[in-house]
Amino acid sequence: MWENTKPIPHKFQILGFIAQQGVVTIEDINRHFYPDRDNAKAIRVTLYEMGVAHLRYYSPNVKNGVWYIDKQDLYDLVGIWFPELCYFKVRAPVIHLVPHSLELNRIRTVLEQYSGMNVVKWCSESFIRSLPDSDWRDDFSTPKIPDALFWHKRQDKTERKFFLEYERTLKSVDRYREIFDAYGERQDVENESVIYICHTKEMRKKLSYIAERRRVDDHFQFVSLERLYEKYPIKKTVKEEKVLEVQQA
Repeated sequence: MWENTKPIPHKFQILGFIAQQGVVTIEDINRHFYPDRDNAKAIRVTLYEMGVAHLRYYSPNVKNGVWYIDKQDLYDLVGIWFPELCYFKVRAPVIHLVPHSLELNRIRTVLEQYSGMNVVKWCSESFIRSLPDSDWRDDFSTPKIPDALFWHKRQDKTERKFFLEYERTLKSVDRYREIFDAYGERQDVENESVIYICHTKEMRKKLSYIAERRRVDDHFQFVSLERLYEKYPIKKTVKEEKVLEVQQA
């Protein structure tokens, strides 16, 4: 998402986050915007007041279901505050993809909150898919739209683009060969600018091996999800810290 110089009320920042990410939990919003305090009740009220849709979703890590936008007028409202997001259309969440989406929410928050990373732009897969026919949209039409693009601003004020992929389940070897070769042919891919977050260490090893055999491994960083959270610990909300204290008591 591009930088916006206008002051944007928090409720519209939250709405923009939901539009970009597709499906979120209250915990995702709290962690992303208010990591130093428990704001869950106020967030829930805000979501209800704005008319954000709620879906019951049962998971050990999801206590209050998931939230998404199911009204076009809310997307139109997002477009007023974030003009680059004006092309979104209502699309119901795909249940079996919800765990993938929720993990991406956490990954995004980790990268944006990490002190060594200055993320100034974020474009989700949903955003890229929403774009009308254009050279930039067509650039990702085949063979793979990344889960996200983000730009890191260096100390010299220049920006570097990264391609983010979160791999929760394995694809076929032939599919990875196709994807890796396509990244290897892209002119805008620099050394280690394609980041693959792998759900397990075993998956990381397999993908690293495939990329090495295709001789494009210098374009990639393969990191296990466990290693990511070890290196860049996600900030727990105040509520999560209290739960952890009770569990350890």
